[in-house]
Amino acid sequence: MLPARLGSALDLCIAAGYALLVWGLLTHELGPGPVAVAGTLLTSLALALRRRRPPVAFAAALGAFWLTPVDPVLATVALVPMAAVLYTVAASRDVRSAAFTLALALTGPLATAVPDFSHNGAVVPFALILVVAWAAGYALGRQREYGRVLVRHHEQSAEAESQRARARVVEERLRIARELHDIVAHSMSIVTLQAGFGHLVIDERPTDARAALSAIETTGRQALAEMRRLLGVLRDEGDEAAAIAPLPGLAGLDELVAQTERAGVKVELTISGVPGALSPGVDLTAYRILQEALTNVIKHAGGSIARVAIAHHPGELVLHVTDDGRARYAEVAVGTGHGLVGMRERVAACNGELRAGLMPSGGFEVAVRLPYEESGA
Repeated sequence: MLPARLGSALDLCIAAGYALLVWGLLTHELGPGPVAVAGTLLTSLALALRRRRPPVAFAAALGAFWLTPVDPVLATVALVPMAAVLYTVAASRDVRSAAFTLALALTGPLATAVPDFSHNGAVVPFALILVVAWAAGYALGRQREYGRVLVRHHEQSAEAESQRARARVVEERLRIARELHDIVAHSMSIVTLQAGFGHLVIDERPTDARAALSAIETTGRQALAEMRRLLGVLRDEGDEAAAIAPLPGLAGLDELVAQTERAGVKVELTISGVPGALSPGVDLTAYRILQEALTNVIKHAGGSIARVAIAHHPGELVLHVTDDGRARYAEVAVGTGHGLVGMRERVAACNGELRAGLMPSGGFEVAVRLPYEESGA
């Protein structure tokens, strides 16, 4: 499709060349006179204005057709401008307007049989040429419209894909934030408590102080290993060793319990039922929830007893963590911390259920149900 200015300039050039041709034909038949001037002006005007002023161009071409009774040559020279105008109108207007224009245009060939219709003139061949020109323009217009619809569809699809990409980025950021919170919060809680304990007993009980330092070292190494695994996955070039490192899961529960007990919280662990084949996502979610729940006990209920119950049911994993009530949970706004928010997000991602809050008898409770599909079912 030509730019507007280039198309108009091209029309003017074609109109000027056609005017010379028409002038030569008409003056050869009629000699210079009003009819030759009118025929030349009308046909050239139709070609010059067919893009910019289609109604004016159509009227000029039809007027040239209806001068045919004066000289049959006028019908021949009017045919090309009329076909060009019909092509343009059919390509650029709606079907109703284009059809109405065609109906009016077909009155032009009738002028070739005027005045008494005693001969057929060129009604049929001229009408056929005009219909073909109109049909070609109409087909082009529908093709352009279809192309515009496709472009809009692609733009909408691209925008939708962009929104989905932004949503994936936000989701990934939340996932990384949860992982970082779980890793850092749990490890730093243990490090802080062990460091404080070591500071108190370093002079009188150096053996206990060394044990506290050993716990700090072990916890720090584990935290660094998990951080390295998480950050290695994010690096563009990839850290293969970090990327293929297994994600934590319930298989590491013994070490998690040992870390918690080294921080001064006794853990009573109860496991019931037959373990099913957990997906990596559910396994990781269960581990992180237990890790966060025990971290909260360390932070807010130091010296308490944490009771952890894990129940394996067909297609369902149930976690229950409570402490013995010697807690300071009332000092914090229950449910507003990042840890509880992260737990809710993880449980929601697994289509599970979470209940967390203060118990009437004292202490804090975290109860989680995680459904999963059993392999081989």
